[in-house]
Amino acid sequence: LQMFKIVVLSAVVILVFGAEPEMQTQCMCKDFDPCYEKAADTVLKCTDKCKHLLVDLGADYTEARKCVSVHQPKIQKAAECARKSLGEMCTNKQDQMVKKYYPENLQLAAVTELMAMAKKSGLLGKSIPMLDQSRKAAHCMIKCTATTDCSRKLKCAVEMPPDNVAVAKVKKCAISSGFTTPVAREICTCLEKSGIKQLETICPSLEITE
Repeated sequence: LQMFKIVVLSAVVILVFGAEPEMQTQCMCKDFDPCYEKAADTVLKCTDKCKHLLVDLGADYTEARKCVSVHQPKIQKAAECARKSLGEMCTNKQDQMVKKYYPENLQLAAVTELMAMAKKSGLLGKSIPMLDQSRKAAHCMIKCTATTDCSRKLKCAVEMPPDNVAVAKVKKCAISSGFTTPVAREICTCLEKSGIKQLETICPSLEITE
């Protein structure tokens, strides 16, 4: 489940922020908004591209993918919430500039948040191997989402809060969109049944904390 959370968290924030590390022209809303509407589809496409990380854990990917795809409406709802929560990231004015962005910092902020959640649930010791895979998943998802046709075509960036603030806001949106403790345990059990046996001792104690 940690991997699933980091996949959704990283992909949604990257879809909001873009991934170009240089000082750039701010995205025009007329270009950014239609692109952002594809958020949930991009999450699933990038999950497919990063499937080796689930397979390496023993998953039957066809079954594991269902654990994610069944929640696509929640992913889209979380993305829409994040779009509103993170403020006016795009602009209607020409030639506005925004500060450069480092995807690695987002990855660190997301993994730090997951470790904090694991600690609160008393799962930190049990979930260290899964957190390592989560870190790899974050890197894979960031790289994938940054190279989507949407990101390449826009060639712009958005105004954004600090990485830890962004992660906190997206997490809050995920929870309000239905990724609560019961749903998290359901997804966790689904992934465990798909072949990720390491989750067997984690799922019953999993807690999604604010």
